[in-house]
Amino acid sequence: MFYLPPRSPELNLIERIWRSVKYQDTPVRAYTSTTALHTAVDQAMTRRATALTPTTEDLLKTA
Repeated sequence: MFYLPPRSPELNLIERIWRSVKYQDTPVRAYTSTTALHTAVDQAMTRRATALTPTTEDLLKTA
């Protein structure tokens, strides 16, 4: 663990992902319920995780 200043988004790696999820992956700005918002964020995070996770094919290429 290491010290982070109170406001340091550039040092916190998750902030970059949240920013892209907020502005690129969830274009709707008003949701009718918290469930709809939760679903949209969940889907966006799943897409990000899928994009960042190497496939078996990618792993075999590097081996």
